[in-house]
Amino acid sequence: MNGDDTAAAVDPDRYLTADGALTEDGDDAGRWLDTEHTRGTDWDTLAATLEVHPRVARHLHTLWCTARERAAAAAQHTLF
Repeated sequence: MNGDDTAAAVDPDRYLTADGALTEDGDDAGRWLDTEHTRGTDWDTLAATLEVHPRVARHLHTLWCTARERAAAAAQHTLF
């Protein structure tokens, strides 16, 4: 990203648990990614901010969106 290998310093367990679920930081990152991407920020910039590869940023966003949709569906199911 910036040539100094900063991404190597990021804790690999920061955003995901061993079973692939989002951590609290992962949930926060997913929410932030959703907001900023909606505003038009490109994936390379978002990934650089999180100090991850753009594919990782997209994956975090996808996981966050999926978790949000599941939570909404579960809440809707509870109402009926």
